[in-house]
Amino acid sequence: MFEKDQTFAQFLDDYYAIGPTGYLSYTGRLPDSDLKKILVHTETNWYEYAYMKQVQLQLSVNSEIYKLLDKKPITATGNSFKYTSALGVDTTAISPGGDIAIFGTATEPTISTIQGITSGVEKVILSRDLHSMIVEKIPEAHPGEPDWDFLKNKVAPMALWNKIDGWLGGSDTHAANQGVDTPAGANIECIDRMISNKAESGVATYVDAVTDGDIFWDGSGTGTELIDRSDAGDSWADAQIQIGAVAAGTAFNIMDELDDLMAAAKKYSENKRYIGLTTDATLNKIEAELNPQYRYLEKQVNVAATIGGISTRPGHEGGFDVGALVLCGVTVPVFTSNALPVGNSKFTTDTTGHFYLIDLDGMYIRVDIPATFLETGFGVEMLHQNYLRSRGMLFTVAQLVCTNFQSQAALKWIKA
Repeated sequence: MFEKDQTFAQFLDDYYAIGPTGYLSYTGRLPDSDLKKILVHTETNWYEYAYMKQVQLQLSVNSEIYKLLDKKPITATGNSFKYTSALGVDTTAISPGGDIAIFGTATEPTISTIQGITSGVEKVILSRDLHSMIVEKIPEAHPGEPDWDFLKNKVAPMALWNKIDGWLGGSDTHAANQGVDTPAGANIECIDRMISNKAESGVATYVDAVTDGDIFWDGSGTGTELIDRSDAGDSWADAQIQIGAVAAGTAFNIMDELDDLMAAAKKYSENKRYIGLTTDATLNKIEAELNPQYRYLEKQVNVAATIGGISTRPGHEGGFDVGALVLCGVTVPVFTSNALPVGNSKFTTDTTGHFYLIDLDGMYIRVDIPATFLETGFGVEMLHQNYLRSRGMLFTVAQLVCTNFQSQAALKWIKA
């Protein structure tokens, strides 16, 4: 249970088998003798466990952006990773003759650690008063399902995944300061902040302030940044970026730019497992470039939607077809979302939206606690609140993590 390197699906099976409190107790490394106590923990009923797992499934199927990225449990990834800004080891060849020393001057790179990556809590809060609870039990008062069930089963899950997508994509960060132009704060981090560099967000030319592009990963955005975009020492976190030069965007030859970006990024990628993410408007511009008379991309590929993310491996017997681009020999399935930035404080005329080349092996969503529902219900909890009401919260604790910035790429501020 909660074994090292387990898949996200295995993690969910363990989590929903023992519940939130059992999970927190078990990950505290209790002795094996305590496992049976956890397995019969009665903090909530099995229907609620089934509901929570169903919400997590909806997140993985119905969202636009959350579903695309790999999900990894914190039990498998931890809260830190190591990096080096250069290989820095001796690679000198030895000529024949036997008179050359095997060991010259040994050199080693500086190994650094990003640690303490913390997640915020993405939540939807619900409340109902005592009289509403009474009426819900009278079938004649509610044609169909009660309002509370509709709110919990339909509205709350949709609100949760829309909120997460909005911050992952960058459109919900601020009405006029989208994407990297607004720090994440307590919210889940933004793809636009991961795929950035000091030329874009380390100076105030493209963002409102030089601190906007900083990555805090502290769950609040108020502590010390772990990556400072304006610091030359953090150049290891620079992605491959091509940025529009004027406030209304630049009329790029998009395919040529994407080829150049892929050429720069793919040499840093281990498996070349890329997806493209852009807006509908930018996709239309690409289709017009490829063939003005017919609207399609270069090829179709079959991908599979799994609870742990989109699988782009060849040979799927199931799944669905997605249009793809071939960039420098890499086949890139392309997905769209309108939760991506089209303007900010510097680009006040809306562009068509960015195009991201995401290396899935270098960027993922770390899940600390999957979709969970807590409700006070009817009882002594009302006395604790000092109100005749029940309060509920649907939430997940998760963070967007990038461990390989240089393999990520983006074409930004494309003229509409």
